[in-house]
Amino acid sequence: MFIDPKFKIALKCKECGKFKVFDIDLFKEKLGSFHCDCKNNILNYGIKGANIILEADCVFCNKKHRLKFKVRDIIEKPLKIINCPFTDFEIIFAGKNNSVDDIISKYESDMIELLKLLGFDIQVNLRRF
Repeated sequence: MFIDPKFKIALKCKECGKFKVFDIDLFKEKLGSFHCDCKNNILNYGIKGANIILEADCVFCNKKHRLKFKVRDIIEKPLKIINCPFTDFEIIFAGKNNSVDDIISKYESDMIELLKLLGFDIQVNLRRF
């Protein structure tokens, strides 16, 4: 059985509000730090044994969360959703390329529809990096 060591991780920047998507290769990178285009450091990660440890800024509670989960949760499932421990809102999406892209697109389109229902007249030009 072939196990793909590559996956995507996505989260929203608490400074500029945009979703940022990062590619991670479990065989190449044991430690990493990712920044948004606005220069905010939004994600640090490390791989220790069979675990991935994430430190991420939360857009909902405005705290930095340190989260730990099994590598197998990423490589065996198409999508892992990680919630804020205080608000229980979904803050990080990790998994296979298409699964992460699909859920980010759904969240963005749901937000547009909500804003329209609330009466906002918006011109939408969402762009992920």
